[in-house]
Amino acid sequence: MPLTRPLFSVAALATLVACSPAAAPPAPSVAAPLLQCAKDTDCKGDRICEDGRCTDPGTPALARAATASAADATAADTRGAAHAALEHVLLKALRMKPGTQERGIEPGEAVKAFIDAGLVARAPDYRADYSDYRRLRSPIPFLGHELLALDEEYMAEYVGCCVSPGMAVALRLRPGGADLDAFAREAGCSVDRDTDGLSLIDAFDLPAAPKGTYAAIKCKERDLPVEE
Repeated sequence: MPLTRPLFSVAALATLVACSPAAAPPAPSVAAPLLQCAKDTDCKGDRICEDGRCTDPGTPALARAATASAADATAADTRGAAHAALEHVLLKALRMKPGTQERGIEPGEAVKAFIDAGLVARAPDYRADYSDYRRLRSPIPFLGHELLALDEEYMAEYVGCCVSPGMAVALRLRPGGADLDAFAREAGCSVDRDTDGLSLIDAFDLPAAPKGTYAAIKCKERDLPVEE
């Protein structure tokens, strides 16, 4: 007699299979973005690598950036040339003409150059005794230091003894700047420092700072070398 498979087990198995939840399909794989390059040398010719893509450096965005950079460099060169011209004018006002005790130009000429450049106000910030004091709106290089203020001394009307015509300048000292004492000897000037008891902060109305921050070059009549 042939063996008969139990119908119950087959039916039960079919029922279990039918009731089982369907297996979730595998999640689709996400392909990683394909990068063309990691560095400029991965690109051909003059192209450069930007954000993983080889790009022509002549594209508008890059061209604009290059133009802006060139404009900034040109502006910096222009400012540098203007500052150098002002330094030259100021040095002429401070130095003596060769073989004389006369300054190269009148102090007023140097002050006017700074006014025309927009670096100081036409009217002095204040006047004390015979001196007009003007603070620069922004410092500029001078003898390797920072020029902060101008002092022009002259007699407009008598206010008492004693007037000493000429100029003085206030500087913020910088490491590596020119030797001010050597300049003073050569130019017929003197140097005052706020370490020797003279308050340049008060004289030029400068921001408070530790001693040794400032110095003044004074090129006035009383600073000229004594003739033998």
